Amino acid sequence: MVRCPTCGSDKVEAVKSWDYRMNRVDTQYRVTYYRCLNCGQKFNHYVRIKGSKGREEIYVKLPPPRRVKK
Repeated sequence: MVRCPTCGSDKVEAVKSWDYRMNRVDTQYRVTYYRCLNCGQKFNHYVRIKGSKGREEIYVKLPPPRRVKK
């Protein structure tokens, strides 16, 4: 189950999902973009898939803060 890295809530919804493949190595990532329904934070959830072994490594990355135009 995916949890929000900011508030720890498990009430998240998947906004978008896509596959990303590295060119030089046999590594593929399944990226899912989530939004927390509790605090509103948006974050990416990566699942690294390598070869025929299946899912290996899972990690979460927060997007950089947005700049405010003046």
